[in-house]
Amino acid sequence: MDRKKLIIESFNEYHGANTEVLDRLYDDNVVFEDPLTKVSGIDALKKYYQHAYDPVESIHFDFKEIHESGLTYSCEWDMTFTAKALNFGKPFTVRGASIITFSEESSKVIRHHDYVDIGDMVYERIPGIGKLVRLLKARLS
Repeated sequence: MDRKKLIIESFNEYHGANTEVLDRLYDDNVVFEDPLTKVSGIDALKKYYQHAYDPVESIHFDFKEIHESGLTYSCEWDMTFTAKALNFGKPFTVRGASIITFSEESSKVIRHHDYVDIGDMVYERIPGIGKLVRLLKARLS
């Protein structure tokens, strides 16, 4: 399968319980990192993803750009999702990027690093504190 297509389909197929999507995409020795955590190995990644997706009611990734350089892909995306505890349960969109590197041996992802503004994604969306975080962010800029 075309790697770009595999990335897009995998991001949009995974919803928390269907770990076969992760098995298809990730090498057993994958290293995953985002603003909240760093995990090593497919089992640790599955556990992290299942926990992260637990409050998510719906999610969709709209890929804007995917650039390839050898085995490494840089992906720019908009993630639209709904979670009960965030944004009063209403859908919202966050822009992010991923650097994804495939293993030459397994042809699966061996390294995945997500970049996203966690303040925009979580802290600004929590009822009660969100307004304070947005105010503080505006004053600092």
